[in-house]
Amino acid sequence: MTRTLPAVFALAILVSPASAVAQTTSTRLADAVTTGMKVSVVNDDGRRVEGRVLEHSQESLWLSLDGSSQEIPIDRIVRIDKPDSLKNGALVGLGIGLAVGTFGAVLSSSGNIEPEWMLAGIAYQTVAWTLLGTGLDAMFNHRRTLYERGGRLQARVSPVVGRGVRGAAVSVRW
Repeated sequence: MTRTLPAVFALAILVSPASAVAQTTSTRLADAVTTGMKVSVVNDDGRRVEGRVLEHSQESLWLSLDGSSQEIPIDRIVRIDKPDSLKNGALVGLGIGLAVGTFGAVLSSSGNIEPEWMLAGIAYQTVAWTLLGTGLDAMFNHRRTLYERGGRLQARVSPVVGRGVRGAAVSVRW
């Protein structure tokens, strides 16, 4: 007969004063965002707020949202992202469209094609490739994380059960 004795895990955590943690968080936040920057803030409830940074202090971050302002306490902020715009995809598409249209016009200039039709071909290629570049950029989310809260201790205990095995798996994340 096999007996399994329960294992006892002890974890000692040295907790720094709350003001030191808040000061470190606000310093990291101040390095990540600047006034006027468009950001997307995720709070500890999982709610996402998008707006422009009006100002920030050691206690709060103020965002401009459609003409109004909203204060978000720093201790509730989980992550701040910089959203991606469609402008870069449109500019890449515009460049490719101009190149393809101009190349097509040069190739077709050896024939008897009117200059108006060549310009129309360049314009068509430019518009089509610009729309394609914008559409492709819209399909992919390229948010860049500027700030992410860390330092929270998480511990999980899971049972381990099998033939002849009884125990617990403990994982600690900080």
